[in-house]
Amino acid sequence: MKVIKLIILKVVIMVCLQRGISRCKSGSKNRYKMKLKIQRLYQKIRNVRKHMIHDITNKLINENDIIVTENLDVKSMQKNHYVAKGLNENPISEIIRVLKYKAD
Repeated sequence: MKVIKLIILKVVIMVCLQRGISRCKSGSKNRYKMKLKIQRLYQKIRNVRKHMIHDITNKLINENDIIVTENLDVKSMQKNHYVAKGLNENPISEIIRVLKYKAD
């Protein structure tokens, strides 16, 4: 839960930065600095998500002897807006890929 709250906080900060960059003049030094801040924040969000995936897979590998994955129809799950937000935040294919890597 702590990681999810951290991601949500960073996304809220991202919205403020995106709004700030839209107010800057194109080609200005301030716009360039704002763009760098946005890039750093995207990198932090990406690293937090990677860390979360590795934590989840480590826990699954250490606690279970047999792990079975199911083929899901993600395209139809994306149509439900409530489910789609969670799917976009946590890429299932990446979790399965890391599970296969760690299980071998």
